[in-house]
Amino acid sequence: MHDPAFENILPDTYNGSRADIRLSCPSCRRYHPGRGWLGHKAKDKNCKSGYISEEDLIKQLQKQVDKLDFKKLNILYNEADNHLSLINLKDSLENNAETNNLLNVALEDVLFTFRKVSEEEMVIADKLKNTLKRTREEMVRNFDKNDKEFIALYEELRRLFEKKNLDEITQEEMNKNIHSLEKIYEAIKELNRKNNLLKSKYSKDEKFARLHKRIREEKNVDTRETLIFEALNDVKKQADQKVLDNSQMVQNEEYFIKFMSPIVISNFENHGVKLDNLSAERINKYATAEYLYEYNNTTL
Repeated sequence: MHDPAFENILPDTYNGSRADIRLSCPSCRRYHPGRGWLGHKAKDKNCKSGYISEEDLIKQLQKQVDKLDFKKLNILYNEADNHLSLINLKDSLENNAETNNLLNVALEDVLFTFRKVSEEEMVIADKLKNTLKRTREEMVRNFDKNDKEFIALYEELRRLFEKKNLDEITQEEMNKNIHSLEKIYEAIKELNRKNNLLKSKYSKDEKFARLHKRIREEKNVDTRETLIFEALNDVKKQADQKVLDNSQMVQNEEYFIKFMSPIVISNFENHGVKLDNLSAERINKYATAEYLYEYNNTTL
């Protein structure tokens, strides 16, 4: 775009671009396309900026480059990049954008990067930050993100921060958030305790702990819980061995569903549990999904 502001300075050579002015000498105002005014300074002995030979100019530039601390530059770059990520996340939180990855970022760092905490608020602000950190980390440890109880706690955590201007949160709001976070933390900690206890009954296999919970939630298998344990453990032993012998079978989802169906039905029947068609289909679907999920998340 043409800029008339520079016409009087460079009437004969200026090409109309404000960016083009960088090629002019700041002292004699002569225009030097191609090599710029530094190159002109090394060529033109009449330049008012002072003549310098091209060799000396290169040496001076080299000295300036040698003074640069590239380690610090790299640190500054990383800090700037991290801060930009925090700004983007802050914007997402305040504008109720998609926050499925809420647990994968340090929310406490986002909050306190932008929160201007006064000296009298420091103690309560630190408590809020630490409570938020331990709550988020406890939620990350949960291995059953489809659990209705977990989903409710996750939504409660998100509610505390969505549509909030994070750098204007008041001391009263911080106190309320601490109380809410402590309740979430105690609830998720207890849920994780129960999950881990259930997992231990299946040789620490998260797949079958989740499968057991889905059966229990739907309440479509009318039998004692001990029989569910026994039947699922037998399903686990048989299916695990088959998958261990031929892991490629899991790649064919349609085949694997058909493969799992008789294993599920027969092992429940062996423990005196007669599954109706709907129950057998759902348990088989859940079991197959767990094996497929495990395969897809452990195979490169």
